Amino acid sequence: LWDVSKLEAAFWHDQIYATHRTPALDFLRDCIRNLPLNRVLSLLVLLAQTAPKGLLKEDAVLLRGEIREAFGHQGAMLMNVLQASGLVPVNQQAPGAPFKEICTSLDLSPKTDKTADHSLMGDEYSAFGFYAPVSMRLIQASANPDLFTVTNKMLPGPGKQLVKEVPRQQAEADKGSGITLAVFIGGCTWGEVSAIRALGRQTGRQYLIVTTGLMSGNDLIQSFSTVPWTNTDI
Repeated sequence: LWDVSKLEAAFWHDQIYATHRTPALDFLRDCIRNLPLNRVLSLLVLLAQTAPKGLLKEDAVLLRGEIREAFGHQGAMLMNVLQASGLVPVNQQAPGAPFKEICTSLDLSPKTDKTADHSLMGDEYSAFGFYAPVSMRLIQASANPDLFTVTNKMLPGPGKQLVKEVPRQQAEADKGSGITLAVFIGGCTWGEVSAIRALGRQTGRQYLIVTTGLMSGNDLIQSFSTVPWTNTDI
């Protein structure tokens, strides 16, 4: 009997703490035989994005063949589209700090054995089973300018921090309000909203979330099913 939530938690644990790729790769191969295509491709993106240099070429060839066998040519074509979009890098150096370094520095995953009872972990990890989203940690760090600067430098892409000077009396009054406005341009996931709400319960601070859209991992993968087939090098 497949307990998907525990298996995905084990997947996260292996991606963050394992010294080689085999456990996570084997888990994904089992998923191909047991889960719907969208779920499989979501985990494929996760595996490729968190590896230091994306998927190894031989692993990409292996997984594409098994996806084609399980789901037909549509599955293989979707993998091609995801690779062409950059969501499934193959033999490419990931931008920013290595994923494992980000996880350790920002406390994105509890350092517990993968067989532990994950229901006993903090609320901030519960949205994704074994992982606190980077966006939540970035919002948490925003209350401390120095910590925010260090955190922001670790992430891929340009970042900019704008600080507005206000009179001391007003700053003291605002400090007691305990309200943070988080704006997501381009959209965010339901899991991120859940994690930020959990952060609010833990800190007693109120977080107001404004976003241009809400989506899930399945929604993102599904959106690529309408993209024309794209050829790749492998």
